[in-house]
Amino acid sequence: MQDVKQHWQMILVILIISGVFVSRFVPIGGQHVSEERAEVLVVEEGAALIDVRSPSEFTSGHIEGALNLPLNQIETLIVAQFPAKDTLIVLYCQTGFRSSQAIRLLTNLGYTHVYDMGAMSNWPYGIVY
Repeated sequence: MQDVKQHWQMILVILIISGVFVSRFVPIGGQHVSEERAEVLVVEEGAALIDVRSPSEFTSGHIEGALNLPLNQIETLIVAQFPAKDTLIVLYCQTGFRSSQAIRLLTNLGYTHVYDMGAMSNWPYGIVY
C-alpha cells in the first residue's frame, strides 16, 4: 500500500513540474499559429503584425508591414497603438520566447485576439532590410 501511495505522489509531482514548465512556453489567453495562418490573419483579416524584438534587431531585418513594439515597452505602447481590446494581433520575435511573453502581457491587459507566430526565422515570405 505504501508503494502505491509513493507511486501516485511521484506521478503528482511530475505532473505539477511538467505543468509549470509547459506553462512558461505555452501562450495563455492566446494561440500559437503557423506562419501560413499568421499570413492569412494579417493579409486577409487585417491583423496587426507586431515584432517584439529590440529596435536594433528590427532595423536589421523584419517582416514587411510589421510594427516594432519591443517587449520591454509593449505594455505602454500597445494601448496607444491599439486601444480596442478586440484588435487582431499577431506577435513574433527572433526565437519565439519573447513573443510568448508578450502574448501573456497582452492577454493580461485584456486583449482577446492575440496570436503568437513565434520565430521570425520560420517566415517563408521574405524579410525587409
